[in-house]
Amino acid sequence: SLDQESLHVRVSALLDSALGQLADATNDNLDWATDAGGWQSAVGRLKAHARSARDLELRLPIVAPMKAGKSTLINSMVGHALLPSRNLAMTTLPTRIRLDANAMEPTLSLDDDDVALFQNLVRDLEGAVQESAVDLIDRYPHLQGLIAHLADGSLPPILPLHVGHTAVLGALKTLNDLVRLAVYLIPERDVLGELADAPLLRTPYRSCDELNPTVSGTLSLVDTPGPNEDGLSVRLTRAVCDQLEECHAVTVLLDFTSIGTNADRD
Repeated sequence: SLDQESLHVRVSALLDSALGQLADATNDNLDWATDAGGWQSAVGRLKAHARSARDLELRLPIVAPMKAGKSTLINSMVGHALLPSRNLAMTTLPTRIRLDANAMEPTLSLDDDDVALFQNLVRDLEGAVQESAVDLIDRYPHLQGLIAHLADGSLPPILPLHVGHTAVLGALKTLNDLVRLAVYLIPERDVLGELADAPLLRTPYRSCDELNPTVSGTLSLVDTPGPNEDGLSVRLTRAVCDQLEECHAVTVLLDFTSIGTNADRD
């Protein structure tokens, strides 16, 4: 008998209550989590669902093999070049792209816990590259700029909010390449597994006049990594699977040039 608005409020309140109880259990040192990632992973997953419920958000991951055109498709759906790209694989970090008719310009926000995670990762990587920066640039020329900044301690700080097209592109490139470099240099560190949530990119978008402006809710596309990238396949596959567990629908994008290959079947 509840109307949509009342149901929305009730579901959000129940999820917030559950998070509070899990926090109490954790503070009491109760071993309650069955998630592979422990209680941090379980709480992070529930927080994501709570945010989706509050915002009436539908999460739609775009899943595809490496270099099949996920970022190009998302850029086309949004109506402008929004995500960084290059000839080599770019995406390692799942990113939510929330279509926001009221946004004036793109903004990228990170969970506070993830800001701290990346700040610690930068410090760890600075120590790892300082004595071998030249050799690392020879091995990973596509990461030359990042390695040079880490070597001399000049990398811009990881911020909770980046505003504007240029700032968002730069931040996404840095975050994705930090994850990639960490896999190479600190293989025991599972950055993707430690993330509280995917970064959130709010963006204006090109819409059709025929769409009903009174429809409630938001659509969040999720840019995912290609899980078949050599050397990163296990980590990236798990990251894609995590997004599939949290999504409400999924789009699978196939590159016709790879139909019939292992990447297509996987």
